[in-house]
Amino acid sequence: MMATATVEFTEGRTTRLVYHDTVVVTLTPKYITLNTGGWNTRTTVARMNGASLRHELGFHAFRKGGEVFVKRGGKVYSFTNNKLVLSR
Repeated sequence: MMATATVEFTEGRTTRLVYHDTVVVTLTPKYITLNTGGWNTRTTVARMNGASLRHELGFHAFRKGGEVFVKRGGKVYSFTNNKLVLSR
């Protein structure tokens, strides 16, 4: 069961998780694209973390000082223009 206002769908080899009108997570065989859409909220972070757990992606998103960051493999990554692309 998906959370409120959240839809996940797969087309070919690409999976997208949409929260309201923002594609928060896009998964391809090579990349994970995270997108806050400018909404640096607890719920946006929760949707990203839910996708990470569900698809075993190995990252953890968190908020600090009103911004979103991602921790993966001992490194912390920041977003540029609301987006972050990680290799799979």
